[in-house]
Amino acid sequence: MESKRYYEILQVPPSASPEDIKAAYRRLVRKYHPDVNPNNANAERLFKSLGEAYKILSDPAQRRIYDQSLSPPPEKPDVRSAEKAYKKPPPKPDPPVEPGPGFKEMFDSLFGADVKEEIKPPPKPSTGKPVRGEDITMEASITQDEAKEGVIKTVHVEEAVPCTRCSKTGKVNGMPCSVCHGEKHVMHGKKLDVRVPPDVKNGSKVRIAKEGARGRNGGEPGDLYLLVKIGHHQALRHEGANIHYDLVLSPPEAVLGCEIYVPTLHGKVKMTIPPGTSSGRVFKLKSQGAVLKSVTGDQLITVKISVPNSLSDEERSLYQSLLKLHKARK
Repeated sequence: MESKRYYEILQVPPSASPEDIKAAYRRLVRKYHPDVNPNNANAERLFKSLGEAYKILSDPAQRRIYDQSLSPPPEKPDVRSAEKAYKKPPPKPDPPVEPGPGFKEMFDSLFGADVKEEIKPPPKPSTGKPVRGEDITMEASITQDEAKEGVIKTVHVEEAVPCTRCSKTGKVNGMPCSVCHGEKHVMHGKKLDVRVPPDVKNGSKVRIAKEGARGRNGGEPGDLYLLVKIGHHQALRHEGANIHYDLVLSPPEAVLGCEIYVPTLHGKVKMTIPPGTSSGRVFKLKSQGAVLKSVTGDQLITVKISVPNSLSDEERSLYQSLLKLHKARK
């Protein structure tokens, strides 16, 4: 049997009990299921390795053969000198096998640095009592406008469904099921539409009850928490507590004046541009900046007039008429 690092893949020591191995497999397979990590080759590679490791370590016979493959072959006695062999001190017992200092490097090189997993000690063996599933936290990025108005975000989660291959028995022909690996359930991806309320703050959490990890021994599922991350408008520039923004206007808008919406850290704000606004003019939106050391800054808006590079025949005719009127006024 090929000696792969199955214990390190499942993040358990060689002395782990079957319950420890099963719990570690469940935890990791939820993290790296392809439905939860779409288009992530590292997560897909990890998911396959987890299944292979669990298939070997969950079967007592295969695990025994695998453990024997990890032990070095015994040294042959020196039959040429019975006296030397008699005087040779007894060998020292082998130290316990534990994951070495290179475990993290092996894990990163195998699964990639972009797949993040907090390495936790193996859970305690199950006592048979119902155990509530773990809570899961997922990030949801929204815009400033979505934070102000509210939005429905679609998230991808996993749910446990009965295995149809083994009819929820965990075995096929007396052997562990090749689909669920004896778990009696398989994880399937599903979509959830989560409503983020209006005026939500950055870093807030939206709770979705019982959509977290599946419980053990009949325990209820954990909860799912959506961690809200509000992105700032790319055109907003920070200068201390003040925010700067370049407002691009067309020549007619600058000449005739207009009403226009501009982005701020707090959502869009309606502005009235007076007639005859020239390029470079600065408007101030008071208290629409950032908060820095208990001081709220302003947003400074600089007007930039955009001159068209090409004109239609009608536009050219209108500009020519305007030029004639302008010359006549001089």
